[in-house]
Amino acid sequence: MFLTLASLITDIPFTAGMDMVAYQDPSDHGLKVFFKGDVIDLEPVMPEKITMGKGLFTYIDRSGALKVFQDGKSHTALDFTPDEYFVKDSLMVIKDKSLCKLYHDGLTETVLPYWPSMWAARWGTFAYIDANGSMGVWRSGKTSTVMQREPIKAISIDRGLIMISLTNNATKVWWKGEIYTP
Repeated sequence: MFLTLASLITDIPFTAGMDMVAYQDPSDHGLKVFFKGDVIDLEPVMPEKITMGKGLFTYIDRSGALKVFQDGKSHTALDFTPDEYFVKDSLMVIKDKSLCKLYHDGLTETVLPYWPSMWAARWGTFAYIDANGSMGVWRSGKTSTVMQREPIKAISIDRGLIMISLTNNATKVWWKGEIYTP
């Protein structure tokens, strides 16, 4: 089954994710979303940038607010434009002045009172190096310390599994709250 979003148009600015398409309406130049078979008229003005994730996308509206479209609705993550924001799968990591915030499932929360020196986010997990040089993990609203004061070179996340590369070329793996050394 095909749905015609616009006809007789040669070019439509759009951004596609796994489960939705955000596009500029050719008739009024507003932002529309094709989501679960429905077309939703989201904003009267097309934002300059849309960042697509898994099950959500983000944009700055014309008032400067950071918005998130998720589950068929537009949510306001912040009433203003932050310094930076990054969409990683179903999470949005926000740098607001020196604070580190996360947007997830309709909520924006401050995770750290500073911006971490190193971080990674995927699969609903946020891993970071804290101010003491320890590695922490945020998942489903809960934060825990994973390792303390080890020299970490890189962090990568795949399906909830965290690979930790140390500066001595050793690797550690975090899985379901436990650290393993292969």
